[in-house]
Amino acid sequence: MQIGVPAETPVGHTQSAVAPQTAHKHLTPGHTTQVQAHAGVATR
Repeated sequence: MQIGVPAETPVGHTQSAVAPQTAHKHLTPGHTTQVQAHAGVATR
């Protein structure tokens, strides 16, 4: 299974689609995660 995390692009949206803790929880053997560049950067 592939898990994708897109960056929010609408003006004023700064959240990421998934928190790092959630992504880590779903990483099991056979699963991969791909995170779009700059996803969640504005939430820092």
